[in-house]
Amino acid sequence: MKLLYAVMYTAHSEFLGTGASYVDGKVMLKGLTEAEIAEFDGEINRVDHMGFNPTDDPEQEGLSTAELTYIIDQLAAQDPNETLGILSKSQGKWLKVNHPDFMDEITDEET
Repeated sequence: MKLLYAVMYTAHSEFLGTGASYVDGKVMLKGLTEAEIAEFDGEINRVDHMGFNPTDDPEQEGLSTAELTYIIDQLAAQDPNETLGILSKSQGKWLKVNHPDFMDEITDEET
């Protein structure tokens, strides 16, 4: 069972159930399986099929971190729609750790 990440506007995310919301509560990011994705009745944007090249290695194909960030920033800038974006596990994990709008907030208790 392969886990992928799904990203969708919170306003239309009933399909995702509960999950982490980001970008000022506008976008939700949640892990899903291919079977769960197949149940979605709407437009799906397969960002995971673009690959991922987090080290910007010229010998490797796939989105750079700058390109992935650009895609997510453009998503957040648009009006909410019902499109489900699918990210690979590595793309989703990278966003959670490195994108300022997706990083877990550090509370005073953790510092």
